[in-house]
Parts: sequence; structure tokens; C-alpha cells
Amino acid sequence: MIFNISAYIDGNGDKYMGKSNTFIWGSNWWIEDHKAWFVEGINNILFCIDLDTKQCEYIACIPDENPNTVLLNPFCVKFDKKIFCLPGCSEYIWVYDLDSRQFSRIGIDNPDRLQLTFDFWIYNNKLFAVSGELKKIFEIDVKTLEINKYYTVFDKSGWARSTKSDNVIYSVSTTTNKIYQFDLQNRTIENNILCDIDKKLYTICVDGNKFWMSGYGKEIYVWDKEADQLQTINDFPQDFGTYHFYQSMKETQAVLECGEMEYDLPTFLHSVLAGKYIWFIPFQTNKIVYIDRENYELRTFEINEENETKRSLLLSNRVLGSKYVLEYVNDNRYIGLYSVKNKRILEIDAKKMVYQWLDYYLGEKCQMQYGETRKNVYYEGVILDRLVYSAKVGNISKNGQRVNIDTIGEKIYKMAETWH
Repeated sequence: MIFNISAYIDGNGDKYMGKSNTFIWGSNWWIEDHKAWFVEGINNILFCIDLDTKQCEYIACIPDENPNTVLLNPFCVKFDKKIFCLPGCSEYIWVYDLDSRQFSRIGIDNPDRLQLTFDFWIYNNKLFAVSGELKKIFEIDVKTLEINKYYTVFDKSGWARSTKSDNVIYSVSTTTNKIYQFDLQNRTIENNILCDIDKKLYTICVDGNKFWMSGYGKEIYVWDKEADQLQTINDFPQDFGTYHFYQSMKETQAVLECGEMEYDLPTFLHSVLAGKYIWFIPFQTNKIVYIDRENYELRTFEINEENETKRSLLLSNRVLGSKYVLEYVNDNRYIGLYSVKNKRILEIDAKKMVYQWLDYYLGEKCQMQYGETRKNVYYEGVILDRLVYSAKVGNISKNGQRVNIDTIGEKIYKMAETWH
């Protein structure tokens, strides 16, 4: 859909430079040397943010031939001078060389073309990627750019999340009540059956010898590995519940359901350690939960701007059918989230227990490079397209060209000419 140009003209000059409250998202940020590398989740483009200036730089469009670029290679890992872009739906791991500015690719043995979702860990110049759908852990040599070996770890195919402690990767799967252990030093595999859990698991986080897990209901589990003891935390507040997301307004029911104890989808997308607490980041539930690691007290972290309405829950108004995307945990203190509702970066300070909205922007060169990639054809439903388009339209107005709704086609033509 072509934008109504006049809707973008009233506002401050920052919008003309791509500065806006809204921003783009990736499935993770790799933070190193005051820079954040990420792959934008819709167009499969590698970007880099200068965390000091807040300016976002266009690096390269991943040259995958799949025309459906959504979540194609959404995960990003930097090792030395190479950026590894791991697949969500792609058949390849794409590797960008910062010196040559060229991509290489690593093929994946995935004959059934299952959707791949990875956790990843670096150990002794090797990148280990966990795929529950393939039931395997990949060992990738970051020097030779080859997959050395596939290790079959899981019993059944399903979603899996993992955490790393010392030299061991610990994983849980939605298909069993086991914790799978992969020893990175000797490449051995073990598992522990959690007999007191008869429900599906989804997230896992480690704190010393204690492993914190969540699944599909109002329960959080803490497993003490040394004592082999399991504790269940279930004192959720009464106003904790799940939102109903809709395809159309005709489907709307109650916005929030607090009476359910079990859900069809995971309660939380991620569990992470930051500060004195273990934090649980919602999938479609309404509150961020944090638990004191010493006394197991469960509390909720309130963000008023995140309260949903029937209109905000319409999937056509959202990027994803979830509350947040976890972008980073930095310095064991700062939790960076992408708010799907507000389309902005939200950062929680786990020490001061406050939050702030962070505003990043696309530089002029970045806008131009993306415009060339899109051939100056933009779609209203894509955040990156809206950001670049509004900046270009703003530049037309700022340069003294009046925008008339009756001559939209003429202005679009002039805009394209200006940026070529």
C-alpha cells in the first residue's frame, strides 16, 4: 500500500533524518566495542548500531534466494572479523566478512526443511548451535566455515531452549520433562529426568548450580543439580494472565484472561539472569516476572505503556504475535527488549529497577542504501519501509517542495529521482 504523504509532514525535523520513536527489530543483538550487530527480522538485512551516537548503519543484505525473507536468518553472532547469521527458515548459515565485505554460506543438513530456531554458544573457536527441531547440536568451525559434526541430543523434534554453565550446554524441550546436557569438552551427552514435572518445558536459565525453568502454565521450576531437588514456584499475582491476539476485530473476546492456569503457548519466551534476579520475559502474557535468587520471592515489573487494548492486539497492527523480543542482556544488568506493541527498544536496569525507552535512528546513508535495495518501493506494513519512507518524504518537504495529496504520484516520482 502506498503511504498518504501528507500524514508524514507535520512533525519535528528529526523525523526527516530517520529519527523516530519507532525502530526495527532483530531476534538478538550482538554487543561488542560499543556496537550492536543484528539482522533485521523482516527483510533479512544485517545492520550495526553505534551505541554512543544511536545511529544505525546498513551493512549488507543477506543474499539468500528465498523470496520469503521474514525470519530467514534472524540470529547474529560476531566472531573476530566475521558475522554469523544463523537461520530461522533458511537452508544456510550466512557469514559476512567485515574485511572483504563479502558473504560466504554454510549448508545445513535439513532434508525435511524444518524451521530452525537456535541458541548458540562459542567454545574454543567453535560455534555450537542448538536446534530442537532437528534434535541436534551443530559444531561449526569459525575458521574453516564448515560444520564439523552434528550431535543428536534430543529424543523428539520440538522447540528447545538452552543455557550454558562452565563447559556444558543444558537444554530443555517442549516434548519431554528432561534436561539434556552436552559436554563441550569431551562431546558427551547426558540427560536428567525431572520426575516431579509432568508438563512441557520451554525456557531455562542457570544460576550457579540452580536451573530455572518455565513451561506452559503459571509455574516456575528451580532444579538444584547438586542436591537433585526440584522446587515449584506458583504464587503468581491474581492479575497475571494472557492476552488474546486477533486476526480481525470480529474475533475479539476479552482482552485479558487471568483465570487460566495452563496455556496453549509458552508462558514466557525467555528466562535470563540479571542483577539479583531471574527475569522471565512474556510471550503473550501480560507481565514481566522477576524472582529473587535467594528467597524465591516472585514479583512483577510494571510497564504502563505495555498495557494492551483490543486494537493493539490486532495482529495486523503488530510485527509479531508476542509481547517482546529479547535483544540483549548486557553487563549482567541491562535487559534490552523490543516492544512489539510500541515498536521501540525498552531497556530495564536490573540494578536500579527502572526502565527507559531508547531511541535509535537510521542515518542518511543507511536510508539511501535501503532505498536502493527496495528500488524505492515501500510497504506500509513494514516498519523499516515506513521509517525510510517518512524520512524521504520529510526531506522533500524540508527542501521546499510542498506536498499535495492530489499529486502524490508526482511527489513519489520526484522522491525516487532525488535518491538515485
